[in-house]
Amino acid sequence: MRQLTRTRTFYRIFLSALFVVFPTGAHAAPFSLDFETPLPSTLPSLVERSCANATIAGRTSASPKVGSYSFQFRGTDDCPASDSRISYKLADLSFPITSATILKYKIAPQSTLGINISIDLKIQNTDGSILYLKDQGIYSTSDAILMHPANQKDHASFNSCCPMAGFANISARLGKLQGKTIKEIIIRYDDNYKEQRGTFDTRIDDIQIL
Repeated sequence: MRQLTRTRTFYRIFLSALFVVFPTGAHAAPFSLDFETPLPSTLPSLVERSCANATIAGRTSASPKVGSYSFQFRGTDDCPASDSRISYKLADLSFPITSATILKYKIAPQSTLGINISIDLKIQNTDGSILYLKDQGIYSTSDAILMHPANQKDHASFNSCCPMAGFANISARLGKLQGKTIKEIIIRYDDNYKEQRGTFDTRIDDIQIL
């Protein structure tokens, strides 16, 4: 009887430990990038470029900003008749997507072409293949705009652009991608064959994955 009691006690402790270490529905700790501290020396790093050039891609103390700094992405689109795009990686991470995961960030276009800029996510499938948020048909929660750089002009907040003196709040629910893993945060300019030329300039701040 004493041996049976010890055995039952052991299993109760073992099962309790399992529950504490691996609780059902656990979420990753929130991720935040507010540019108040400098990025690592290897970042931002160029991901892709096609007929567009960035003259500034880094933290700035110029307004608008949430704290002391934001991230400025400025350059030129020189292509009259093709898809112009350029993107930079801002952060490496390994963030598991659940049914409740949300992406949030603040953006303030400073030029008309600056509205063709948005935050993108590099996402890894369970089989190791890679996909990007911009191609997943996910819409912003505020005004149902596709989370693709070329669609950002449709945000109601940009009606008074540009420049914007303050930030527009962008957010999107990522539950559709549950089970996959966010590997990188990327900032992208993409005019999607709009045959626009000129300067793009945008401030980004307070990127969060919750």
